[in-house]
Amino acid sequence: MRSIVLLASVLAAVAPARAAGPVGLALGGYAGKLPNATALKRALLEDYEMSVPPPGPSGSERGVLVSVQMALNQLVQVDTTTEEIQFYAWWRHNWVDPRLQWRPEDWGGVWELTFVSVGEYKEVWIPDDLVYEAVKSEYEAPDLLVNVYSDGSVFVSVPIATTLPCPMKLKDFPFDEQHCKFTFASWTSNAFEIDTQPRYDLGGKPVPIAFTKDYHPNQEFDLVKIKSHHFDSVYACCDEPPSHSAGTEGPFAALSGHSCCNEPYPVITFEMSVRRHPTTYFYGILLPMILTTLAGFLAFAANPDSGERIGLGITCLLTSAAIYIVAFEVLPKTGQMTMITEVHVISFCFSWATLAVSVVSVSLYAVKASGGPISEHELMMAFVRADTDNSGTLEKGEVEEALKKLGLEPSVTDRLRKDLASVGDVVT
Repeated sequence: MRSIVLLASVLAAVAPARAAGPVGLALGGYAGKLPNATALKRALLEDYEMSVPPPGPSGSERGVLVSVQMALNQLVQVDTTTEEIQFYAWWRHNWVDPRLQWRPEDWGGVWELTFVSVGEYKEVWIPDDLVYEAVKSEYEAPDLLVNVYSDGSVFVSVPIATTLPCPMKLKDFPFDEQHCKFTFASWTSNAFEIDTQPRYDLGGKPVPIAFTKDYHPNQEFDLVKIKSHHFDSVYACCDEPPSHSAGTEGPFAALSGHSCCNEPYPVITFEMSVRRHPTTYFYGILLPMILTTLAGFLAFAANPDSGERIGLGITCLLTSAAIYIVAFEVLPKTGQMTMITEVHVISFCFSWATLAVSVVSVSLYAVKASGGPISEHELMMAFVRADTDNSGTLEKGEVEEALKKLGLEPSVTDRLRKDLASVGDVVT
């Protein structure tokens, strides 16, 4: 008798759970089991097809609404050599899947479950959205789990390290600002299957971009701003097949009567603006080049007799070249002139100019100073060449001609002429 009463009590407690099981699910034998997460997951996945997206909102022609937010965690690298940008972000997704609804009171108060969403053991559907322009996407979570709540709402945060091309304008390097654009959307589904939209806050304001609490800024670039734009992109579904008569067989037979459609594909575009920190390049490259060029002009203030004008010009020229050789390792490899390259060319030209002017000025100064005494041999040869008739004796006219060619000062020449007048007509 006591066993019969106990059995009747258990049946009375189980009966309401059997009648009110999960919304839209035939519970079958699971209703008789103790309500727990394992039994609930089995019940929800019994007839679940994870390749089919959930239905869209009631009364709407569009598919399931997937709200997306990019939570930026780190701007990893901006590579001006390869013109690529790499960032690490958590792509947060929210949507509602009515097939995953249940009543917590029927399952021991369980109001949240986790499911595997990628890999060999995938259990539930997730959207196939990605960054279109990405050349490399690394998923940092090997077993991605989604959080499912009793009302059917689903949340998943996908951590992805993305590398994408970013055409850069480097004319103002190192004072440049770069703008990188990319597109985020479903890879295969149109708006009638998946309606990708930015996440909205409680006030109805779109918030497609956020920063994680442990955001790591880049050491070389400042993230100036990020802006996004959401719209429907329309692509032609196919090209018109060649015309065929009725009953035509061949590869286009299946397309007979098919007209190309214009289907909307919801996309979210993002644009990152980053500005370089110029401090290292300014104090390490630009300022030394400018000071080296100015130092070259100090050669004009040096005394030509010191012999340092040409040496200073050569030193400044070699220093300017050495600075650029060292800087070349960190300069972007691009086909356009950067600000640093322009400064180097100008600095190099000024260094060459100051060196050339120094050489000419020192040479002219040396020529002016050569008016002093000449050697005895040179003086003898001057008089020997003045003997035009090779007689071995010099006439007064030949001596005066020799004095003119010596380039003596006028006072000296006049004194020698007076001495010459006191001698005879022939000088041996």
